[in-house]
Amino acid sequence: MKRQLILMTAAVLLLTAVSCGRDKKSSSVIQPDGDTHEENAAAEVKLAFIGGKTGKLSTALAEYDRANKDITLDIHRYDSSDIEYTEAFNQLTRDMLAGDTTDVIIAPPDGMRNLQRCGYLADLTPFMESSETVTPDGLLPNVREAVDCGGTIPYMFPCFSYETYLASTDFIGAENENWSYDAAMEAYRSSPDKEGFPEGPTLWHFFLRQAGRESIDFESGTCDFGGDFLRVIDFLQEYPFDLNDYEYKDSSADHMRALNIAGISGINLFSASYVYSMYGGAPVTYVGYPSAECEGDFVTVPHLWAVPENSGNKEKGWALIENFLRLSEQKKMSLEYVSGVPVTEEALQALAYDTPSYMAMSARAALTPPDDGAESLYITDEALVKLLDHSRSVKIDLDYGSVLDNMIRNEWLEVMRGEQTADECVESLNNRVGLYLSERE
Repeated sequence: MKRQLILMTAAVLLLTAVSCGRDKKSSSVIQPDGDTHEENAAAEVKLAFIGGKTGKLSTALAEYDRANKDITLDIHRYDSSDIEYTEAFNQLTRDMLAGDTTDVIIAPPDGMRNLQRCGYLADLTPFMESSETVTPDGLLPNVREAVDCGGTIPYMFPCFSYETYLASTDFIGAENENWSYDAAMEAYRSSPDKEGFPEGPTLWHFFLRQAGRESIDFESGTCDFGGDFLRVIDFLQEYPFDLNDYEYKDSSADHMRALNIAGISGINLFSASYVYSMYGGAPVTYVGYPSAECEGDFVTVPHLWAVPENSGNKEKGWALIENFLRLSEQKKMSLEYVSGVPVTEEALQALAYDTPSYMAMSARAALTPPDDGAESLYITDEALVKLLDHSRSVKIDLDYGSVLDNMIRNEWLEVMRGEQTADECVESLNNRVGLYLSERE
C-alpha cells in the first residue's frame, strides 16, 4: 500500500498532463478536417496528444476520423513550457485521478513510461492476440522487445527512425561493423592524416553519443560517467583544435573514403540512397557510433501510443492504434510521411519486395549515382537485405531520448570549449543525470 501511495504521489508531481475538458485553459483542441459526424450517430473517442506539433500525424489522424463514421475523434493537444512536458503530464495525471479520462494517449516515451510504471495504462496484449491486423509475433523482434514490460504490452508505436554511420567496406573493412570504442580509437590513432573521420565537434559527437547512453543503468536507476565516457573524453583531448579557427568539411567530400552519417527514415528511396547509391553500389559497412555493446545506432521514437486503464472505451481506443499498424498505414510511414521504419515484419517485407520501382519513393526506384552519371542505379537485393536486417536489430531504448541526449551533450561541449575539465564534466553528469533518474522512480 505504501508503494502504491508513493507511486500515486510521484505521478501527480512528476508527470506531464493532458486535460480532456474543452473548457480547460491548459488544453487546446485540434479539430480534424473533414465531415462533421452526427452526435447521435457517432461515439466520441478522446485522444490526448502531448509532444509539440502534430505535423504529419495530424493529417493521418484526420484521415482516420473521416474514414470512420461511427466515431468522432476529439483530439486535445496539451502544451508545456518545458522540454520534458512535465506540465502536460501532470495535468493528464490529475485528470485521470479525477475520473476525467481519455481513450487514447499519444505522448513522448519518458512520460508514458512513468504512466506505465504507475499502472495507468491498459495491457494491449489481449487486443493484439485477437487482432487480424497484427499480433505480438508479427512485430519486428527489436520492437517486440522494446514494448514488452514484464509480459505485458502497455504501449505501441507505429514507426521508428535511426541514425548511424556508414562507410565503404573497401575503406573501413567488413570487420568493423558496429565499432567498439577501442577499435574506433585505434583506427583514428593509426590514421596519419585522419582523413575520412569526422572533425572538430562532429568527432566528439561521433565518439561520445553512445558513451553517454551506456553510462546509464536504467534498471537500477543509476549512472556512472567515470568509465568509458571519461576514457573517450581523455582520448579526444589528445587531439585539441581551436574552435574559433575551425572550418567544417565541404559537404562534397569523397564519400568512398569517409565515415558518413545516415538517417534511416523508412524503407524508401532516401534510405536506399544512403546505403547504396552514395557509394556507387559498392559494399557498405554499418560502422555506427562507437559502442561498448555493439549497438551503434541512435534510435528515435517520438511518441508512444496507449489506452488508459480507466478508459470506458478501450475497444475504440485500441481500434485507432490498430489502424496505424495495418499494412497500408505502415507503408505510408515510409513512402508518404517519410517518418520512419515500419514496426511489422509484413510491412518491412512489402516495402522491400512489393513496392514497384516506378513508385517515386520506393526503395527500388531509380537512384542517382554519386558522380551524376547518365545511368541510374537500382539497389540490389543483397544491399536491401542488409538494410532490413540492420533495421530489425537496432536497439530501441525507450528510456533514452532527446532529453538525456541533449543534457549529456551540453556537458561535454563545455569540456570541448575548455570551460570545464573532464572530471568536472563527469561529476556534473553524475549529479544531473542521477537526479533525473531519481525523479522518474
